[in-house]
Amino acid sequence: DVAIVMGSISFNTDRADQVIVLRYQLDNNQASETLLNRISVAYDYAKKNQESQLIVTGGTTGKNSKSEAEVMQSTLIFSFLMI
Repeated sequence: DVAIVMGSISFNTDRADQVIVLRYQLDNNQASETLLNRISVAYDYAKKNQESQLIVTGGTTGKNSKSEAEVMQSTLIFSFLMI
């Protein structure tokens, strides 16, 4: 099963093998509030379902030098290290 995060949603599945976090435009190479909400939903799910894979998406847009996926990845890694 695959779960897709495209907002602050609740998962309706007991266990997804993959969780896909959809892109959202960055604000000066930083995650916007909307993107932070998506990351938070994915993080909470991953903490409870450690066998699941998180897949982050998104490229470089506008004047940003980092991709959306890169910012999500680094935010998630930092969050897991802070446990």
